[in-house]
Formats: sequence, C-alpha cells, structure tokens
Amino acid sequence: MAAINSLRHLSSSTNDTKKNLERLSSGMKINSAADSPAELMISEQMRTQISGLNQAVKNSETSISMVQTAEGVLSEFSSMLISMRQLALHAANDGAADEKMLQADQLEVEELLSTMDRIAVSTQFGTKVLFDGSNAVDGVAVGDGLTFYSASPVTQQAPTKQGYSVDIEQVAARAEVNAGRRMSLEEIEKGASFVLKENNRVMEMDTNEERNLKKNIQQLLGNFRRSPETFSRENTEARLADLIARSLQKKADESGLSVIIAINENGMLTVKHKHYG
Repeated sequence: MAAINSLRHLSSSTNDTKKNLERLSSGMKINSAADSPAELMISEQMRTQISGLNQAVKNSETSISMVQTAEGVLSEFSSMLISMRQLALHAANDGAADEKMLQADQLEVEELLSTMDRIAVSTQFGTKVLFDGSNAVDGVAVGDGLTFYSASPVTQQAPTKQGYSVDIEQVAARAEVNAGRRMSLEEIEKGASFVLKENNRVMEMDTNEERNLKKNIQQLLGNFRRSPETFSRENTEARLADLIARSLQKKADESGLSVIIAINENGMLTVKHKHYG
C-alpha cells in the first residue's frame, strides 16, 4: 500500500515537473487546453489578431516600396520634361540658332521621348508593370451587338465570374420631342423664345434678340407681303421654320448639347438626341 502511494505521488510530481519544464521552455503559461481552456481561447484569438496585424504591416511596407519605385520613375520623367522645355526655349532663340542646332535639339528631344517610352514599358515592381497602362480599368462584353463602353476605378465588379447578364427587351431608340403644330407667320413675326435643357446644359434663344436671324426673318416676311403670289404663305412658313431650326442647331452646338434640331416631314419642329439610350 505504501508503495502504491509513493508511486502516485511520484507520478503527480513528474506531471508537475513536466508542466513546469514545458512552461519554462516555451516561456508561456498556457501551452495546451488542459492548462486553461478559456484562457487558451483568448490567447489564440489574440495570436490570430497579432498575425493579421503583422501581415497588414508587411502589406503596407510592400505598397510603400511600390510607390517609392513609381516615385523614382516620375522624378526621372520630371527631369526629362524640364530638359525638353529647356531645349524648346533654346530652339526658340532665332537670333543664335541655326539649322544644325535646331536639328540637334530635335534629335535630343526625340531621344528623351524614346527614353521615357522605354522606361514606361519596362518599370516593374515584381512582375507588375507600373506605367504601361495595363493597370487601367477595362472590361469586355460578350454577345452580338454588345460593346464595352467605359468604367472607372469606383465601378463595382460583377457579382459572379460570368459577369452581368443583359436582357434586351426592345430596340434602342433616341429621345425625340416634336412640336404640336407648325409655327405661323404671325407667331414668328412677334418673336419666339426657345429653351432646351440636357442634363446640366441649357440653351436659350429668342428670335428677336438674334440680330442676323431677325434680319433674315424680316426679309422673308417682307418678300411675302410684297408679292404673296410669288412667295406663298405655306412656302414662307416652311422657309422661316427651316431658318429657325438651323439657328437653333447652331446655338445648341455652341452650348454643347448633343441634339439634332430639324423640321420633320409634317413641317413641325423636332428635337432628337444624337445618342441611343
């Protein structure tokens, strides 16, 4: 019986010694779930967070290195651009520059441009080329009649590898607005005001305030009054409407509106957008 008790105490002492040696060798209080399950869980969570933070630091260091590489190239580009500007100013000195000097300046500029192109296509960070345009936003369209138009860095990616599906339910058409009736001679003589708005662009025109237009209108009206047999009302109204439509089109182009203004087959003013949508 005494021998069994001695063996039990020896085993307990041995286990305690093993735990102490394990803690001493690892430098940690908790080495297994048997030491403290709750504390081990907290410890593992903290170790996971530490590992993630360490990787984030490494990622930041890698990004900084890439930016520094790009910065060095841009600095070199800046020096080359300054050199080209100096060459341009030198070539602009007509008093001292002769044909050979101008040719030498031109050759040096071309060499600098060639060097910039070579640097742009060969500058890499790892296997990633930085300045060849391959990092620009791009996309593809698969299907008859579909074309990739454009994207920006904030454009969201497609939710699946197959991309976005497009269901075409009707043929694309252009926005169009037609006048309800023709403009009469009396209305044109009094003057007409037009306002066209497209997004943030606005075009305004008053026939009485457009000097050349008003002069041409008065000329056509004068012809009609002097000789209504030769210049009929219908013909005069059609010519006046066409004159106003052309003036509106010119005004719209100057204002940056993407519209087509004309007189339709019924003799009424029509405004049609240039793009389908």
